[in-house]
Amino acid sequence: MKENINILEVEEKPLTPLQIGYKKLIAKFRTQLTQDEITLLPPYESHGREVILVKEHNFREALEEIKQEKYLGFDMEAKPTFRKGQKEHKTSLIQVATTKRCFLFFVKAINDIRQIRSIMETSKIVKLGIGLDSDKKRLKSEYKIHSNSLVDISQIFKLLGRENSIGSKQLVALTMNQHLAKSKQQSRSNWASDPLTPAQIAYASDDAFSSVDAFLEMQKIFRPFKKLLDVELVKLLRL
Repeated sequence: MKENINILEVEEKPLTPLQIGYKKLIAKFRTQLTQDEITLLPPYESHGREVILVKEHNFREALEEIKQEKYLGFDMEAKPTFRKGQKEHKTSLIQVATTKRCFLFFVKAINDIRQIRSIMETSKIVKLGIGLDSDKKRLKSEYKIHSNSLVDISQIFKLLGRENSIGSKQLVALTMNQHLAKSKQQSRSNWASDPLTPAQIAYASDDAFSSVDAFLEMQKIFRPFKKLLDVELVKLLRL
């Protein structure tokens, strides 16, 4: 007579080393680090890369250099509003970073900023950032630019099962084990001012630099686990 087998007593198949490594990696990216933990990390800002201030005289030259890239960090800044119901100000600054330089486009100092569509509308260049929905809407409403290949890194973390929203500080800490300084004072500063302060320039450029740096680091981290990844994750990470 065949014995009845209690399915609860059947041992699960042991995980492979690859599966164990992936499980640990997922747990790391779901972690919410404390401010104290992040502060102890080495500074991200020590990269020492060049920042180019772009106005009409060097606008086309900047576009031509950027077009040679495959991946770009992207962000936008506008003069903040402080009163409830106040109409939002239009974009003042557009940040585009390669792995070597960050270009800060002063919108009001460029005759036709809409020419930036040659970068934003091509599917050949991947534009990377965090919380890009509002930027995408601004590009469409202010400049009639319909962005392609715009990757919001926060979507990658959602697919990894992260419950907390991801910001630049957490992103840099989790992917590169570095501390990105983020000042609320700078984030709420007047981005329509010209010239910008050194602190504003550092803040704006590091936002864009950190997105492309973190994304490329994530590609390296997840590539060995490609066969375990969800199809949508593979697509977002361009693996």
